[in-house]
Parts: sequence; C-alpha cells; structure tokens
Amino acid sequence: MLGLDLSEPFIRSAKHMQNKTLQFAKHDMRQAFPSQNFHAIFNIFTSFGHFDTVQEDLCVLTNMYNALRPNGLVLLDYLNAPYVRMSLVPRDNKSIQGIHFKLRRHIEEPYVFKRIEVQDEQRRFEYVERVRLLDLAQFQAYFKATKLQLLETFGDYDLRPYDPAHSHRLICLVQRINS
Repeated sequence: MLGLDLSEPFIRSAKHMQNKTLQFAKHDMRQAFPSQNFHAIFNIFTSFGHFDTVQEDLCVLTNMYNALRPNGLVLLDYLNAPYVRMSLVPRDNKSIQGIHFKLRRHIEEPYVFKRIEVQDEQRRFEYVERVRLLDLAQFQAYFKATKLQLLETFGDYDLRPYDPAHSHRLICLVQRINS
C-alpha cells in the first residue's frame, strides 16, 4: 500500500506508520504515479478538482488509469456540487480549546471558495481553498474521456445511494476499461 500526498508536512507526519507493506511519499498526482500495478486507487476527501484547468483534471484521471492493473478500481470521493450550491453556509465561526476559526465561503463559478482564518492567543493564519464544482454529468464525461467506466455512485460514507439534491458527497466507483 502506498499513500501519496502533495503536502510534505502530511507525509512527514504519516511516515512514522510506515512498515514493509505501507509506504508514504510526496507526489503531485498530475505526474505519472510511481507504480503501474495498483489493484485500487482511493482519492478521498475532495483531493481532486483543485487545479486550474480541465486538462489537469483529465491528466490526473489518465495517470490513475495508467497506474491501475487491468480491471483495477478507483474510488473517487468528492463534494456533491448541486448540494453545495443549494446549502452553502457563507459564514461560520467556531472555537475549539481556545483556537478560533472563522470560515467564509462563496461560489464563483466554476469554483467554491473557502477562506479559513485560524487564531489562537499568539498567532493568526489564513488559508484559502478552491475546488471546482463538478457534477455527476461532468464526471461521467471525464471518465469517458479517460477510459474509466463508472460502476456505481454513493451519496455518503455509509454508501447510501447518491441523490443530487440531498447527498452530501458524490462518491464514484470506477473501473479501468482495458482496450
């Protein structure tokens, strides 16, 4: 098993769990994967869709296809764009153990933006996340273009059926089509 992430701090943090069957490495998924023999690839917590262009998204899916064994699977966990559009909470403030979080969200098509301000007694940090709002039809077009076949969709981590109006997630199970 190989865990990949673009964040060096996340990989450093995970490395203490490495063993002979579990490895971690820094990797940009827009680059070819370090192996072409995976049974399955899991792309979770909306790790997809942060790029500037559709071509980069397609490149990532092509890299996944190329890294899979014949009939290999990809589980792609994504936000549910129609639900996000209907239920976006523009402002949210939280305090946890003396750390204050201020969250601001807005949509500028085709992206949803989230600004996160974190403040404790001494420091203040600010981050901005941006994710492309992709719906199921767009994913189906992506999968077709990259020879991945959609097998099933789920609407949450309990694997309930996907419903565009009510599901919080769009989880796609796709398979490599062998040509």
